[in-house]
Amino acid sequence: WLQATSWNVAKAAQKWSAAEKWRRDMGAVGIADVAPFMRAPTAERSSPDGCVFCLEDGRGDTARDNLGRPIIVSIGMTHGNVNELRKQLVYAYQRAAEYALPHHPTCACLFVVEVVPRDPQAPLTFRFPDRDIRKLFDLQACYYPGTLFQTTYMSGIPRFVMYTFKLVRPFMSRATYDRMILAPDFARLKQLVPSAAMLREWGGELDFDLDEYVDWRAKEEGVDVCARGLGRSFRAEQSASAMDAINDAGGASAITPQSLLNDGSKSVLRHGEVSKRGSGSGIFSTRRWKSKLLIQAKAGLVYYFDSTDTSSGEDVSRMISLCHQESALAERRPADGRGPAAQFALVTDAREFLFGVATDAEADEWVASLNDACKRQAGI
Repeated sequence: WLQATSWNVAKAAQKWSAAEKWRRDMGAVGIADVAPFMRAPTAERSSPDGCVFCLEDGRGDTARDNLGRPIIVSIGMTHGNVNELRKQLVYAYQRAAEYALPHHPTCACLFVVEVVPRDPQAPLTFRFPDRDIRKLFDLQACYYPGTLFQTTYMSGIPRFVMYTFKLVRPFMSRATYDRMILAPDFARLKQLVPSAAMLREWGGELDFDLDEYVDWRAKEEGVDVCARGLGRSFRAEQSASAMDAINDAGGASAITPQSLLNDGSKSVLRHGEVSKRGSGSGIFSTRRWKSKLLIQAKAGLVYYFDSTDTSSGEDVSRMISLCHQESALAERRPADGRGPAAQFALVTDAREFLFGVATDAEADEWVASLNDACKRQAGI
């Protein structure tokens, strides 16, 4: 508490008192509150859509990193309403606090996030932080100052997506943000965690059955929880609302054609100059056609830019996510008589984007490439 308030004793005491009141008002959080998120949503699935848990061994200890900090695991990103999100994180920190070493701050953990789903049929729950997710940053800063000593390791982040993490910087403490490690895989994690404490999914030696963990915690706490295969599913609109909020606020401005294309084939599937018709739905919006640079990236993201210069440092005009859409698709459209001869639309759950190019062949190639991405994101 003192370090979190720059060693101001009065402020530290005030924050501690506020945190204690917050805990009393919130009440006890138990496994029954969070178990639905730890279970797979169907019997055919092997893992949940998104959850967070402490890597306990069921014998009075937990997996630890090289510094002795408990390890918390996030499979994808937590989901649910703001109260459910809060309880999931609180429960994980409560469990980790049981194993804090005497010389460590409570909740000083290694927080490992698996961005890529374990199950091929699982949705990608990783999404850009919406308002509810950002409230969790406030929760950490206000009520869990030990997280100042937390390291967060995010595995499965494509290099070009790392640029978007500048978006969360204003909502996190500098110490927490600076302790984030963004990596494409778990290779660097071996520098932080002994092999015996690394899950086999990460390339280590540790076996951990999440269903057995839930059953063990339920028995320890003397409560009933939902059965295996009856967990909560991720709702796609959570991702869509987060993406819209970022675009409306200009939050995707960390991305430029230069930053994307410098990754070459590692990040970009296709790019080229197109025309785009305005939606005509806003106060200042028209239905005029304007030249754009369209870039399709690998992680189900599509960007368009007002500048058609591929070396431009100009910010992205809009970022479109194909992730978590119920029925995203690309399709050819008849020419409207005002735009290019060959036109195609990218249709998402929230809106439609109409593009045009010079030839039918080019339009067909865009449609095929975008539909391949839509199918991959839908698990088809």
